[in-house]
Amino acid sequence: MKNEARAVANVSMEKLAIVVNALAIDDPPILYATNMPLVKERGTTPTPELQKPQGVVATNCQNSGDVKVTVKEAIGAEFFVYQYTLDPVSEKSIWESEGSRRKSFVFEGLTQGTKVWFRVIAVGSYHQQMISDAVSCIIL
Repeated sequence: MKNEARAVANVSMEKLAIVVNALAIDDPPILYATNMPLVKERGTTPTPELQKPQGVVATNCQNSGDVKVTVKEAIGAEFFVYQYTLDPVSEKSIWESEGSRRKSFVFEGLTQGTKVWFRVIAVGSYHQQMISDAVSCIIL
């Protein structure tokens, strides 16, 4: 009986919430006056400003094909996509990608004696994206 009563009460509260929302029509003071728990709609919180990743550096280029790519600053980034492609860079270049939540990533086993370009894509909390400038190094 208790579970049935709870289910009826929940349905009644949902109906009451629908009526209150319809009467309030985007008037927050009316909603707050109900003392009902309020839920923010998706997209009502300010979107953090995503900025282009800065200070991208490729290091360890002389260490048997393993290259560490680091991004110094990426305001608003929640996730990073680290990419590399072989020289020369063109519109037809194929960028190999690896994702990480960290500000650095190590590409392993790159071919020695080649010039490789690296870049970082910062991904924001609302899936917005900003691409860094590309940096290069010769794998020794």
